[in-house]
Amino acid sequence: MEKGLRILNTLSKLIDLNNFYVIEIWGKELKLQGYYKPELIVELKKLKFFLLEIDEKGFINLKRNYISVVLTK
Repeated sequence: MEKGLRILNTLSKLIDLNNFYVIEIWGKELKLQGYYKPELIVELKKLKFFLLEIDEKGFINLKRNYISVVLTK
């Protein structure tokens, strides 16, 4: 969990965590969930997150190393 907290601390310096309504830490894995905003996608792409999928329910899943992001309508 300590590694997850360090990752979260570093991420907080790069992106506004107020964009997310759920932040979970599981060991060294970090999971964030928030509402879709085009500018948030741009910020995540600049941080080298890659798009895993856009499912039929409208969820957008992005990932980078130990960080997973799910954006919803």
